[in-house]
Amino acid sequence: MVSFARILFIIIVALLAGCGATKQARSVETSGFLGDLYPLMHKGEKGEALLLYKNPKVAMIPRGTYKKMLLDHAQIWGPPTTDVTRQKNAQHVADILYGLAYGMAEGTQRALVADFAPKETKATVIGAYHTCVGLVKLASGIVAGFLWVAVAPQATFAFGAVGATVAALALVAWRVPATS
Repeated sequence: MVSFARILFIIIVALLAGCGATKQARSVETSGFLGDLYPLMHKGEKGEALLLYKNPKVAMIPRGTYKKMLLDHAQIWGPPTTDVTRQKNAQHVADILYGLAYGMAEGTQRALVADFAPKETKATVIGAYHTCVGLVKLASGIVAGFLWVAVAPQATFAFGAVGATVAALALVAWRVPATS
C-alpha cells in the first residue's frame, strides 16, 4: 500500500511543476472568439497583456475613486452592436441563475459532508472535503486552460458538458448503500 507521505510528495511535486517559469508570447493570433472587439484592442505596455481592451468610460474614472471591486462570476458578452438594455437583462438573468445554482450546491454539499462525518473527526473530514474541492478546482482550471490554448475554446465547453453529463448519469445510477 502506498504511504500517505509518498502520495503527499507526489502531489507537492506535481503542484510545484505547474509553477515553472513562463514566457509571454511575442505575437498574438486571434481566434475570432471576441468577434468585433479585436479592432478596438490596442497593444499592451511592458508587463501587460499583448492586446488590451479598455472601456473608454472606465478609463476616464480617476484612480482611487473606488475602494472595492465586484467581479461577476458569469458574464454575458455580445458584439459592440448589441442592445445595451438586452445585454443588461441577460446579465441580470445569468447572475440570478448563477446565484441560485451556487447557493443550492455549496450549502447542500457542505451540509451533506458535515452530516455524514463521524462526530470525533468532523473537522478533519470537512477540511479534507475543502482540500479536495480546491484540488479539483485547480485541476479543472489547468485542464480548461490547456484545452482552450492547445485545442480550441470550444473544446473547453465541450469538456465541461461531457463532465456534467457523466456526473448527472453517475448521480442517477448511484444508490444509497443499505445499512444493517
